[in-house]
Amino acid sequence: MKKKKLLKISLIIIAIPMVLIGSLIMYVVVAKGMTFDEILLPIKMLGNCGSGSDDECGQYCDNHPTECIDALEKVNEIAPDLVAYALDKFNTTVPNLTVAVFIADMRFKIKMKEGGERFCNSVEHFPDCIDSIARYTPEIFTPQRMAIQQKLAKALRGGVKLPGGLSSVTDYNLYCENSIHTEECNAFNKQYVLP
Repeated sequence: MKKKKLLKISLIIIAIPMVLIGSLIMYVVVAKGMTFDEILLPIKMLGNCGSGSDDECGQYCDNHPTECIDALEKVNEIAPDLVAYALDKFNTTVPNLTVAVFIADMRFKIKMKEGGERFCNSVEHFPDCIDSIARYTPEIFTPQRMAIQQKLAKALRGGVKLPGGLSSVTDYNLYCENSIHTEECNAFNKQYVLP
């Protein structure tokens, strides 16, 4: 009796995931006309990223983002259906995200990471940084703070200059802390920043 129960449990533990994985592979191979090699291409291009598990590949890509985005672009050229299917299946944060937009966003995130805090505080990049944050990690701001950041980003994108002709949002905050600039900053905030 114990043997039957153990066999039943091991069938459930092993068989169900294998059926799901198998059906996913069959869907991609049959419905999309892809080969098994095309399905494994992303993992092979990344040197199997360890054992090839999602966690290991995720960690690998956290540490090697440019290499992973380059690989994604190559896979998208060879097997666009695979990339589109994977993005549709695993993207839970941004509805209707296209592969091209995702790749562009990831390249921009690499620039954000490499450029550090100064990159996103520059007037030139602030609007795009706020767009990226709003799309992927809006929880880092309260809704009210996000609205303020987006309104400032919209003004800067439209060509509005910061008070004092400053080129950094951080410098603007420091500039406005000085009581000499209170009137100028209040007028700017009222028109371009506050919701």
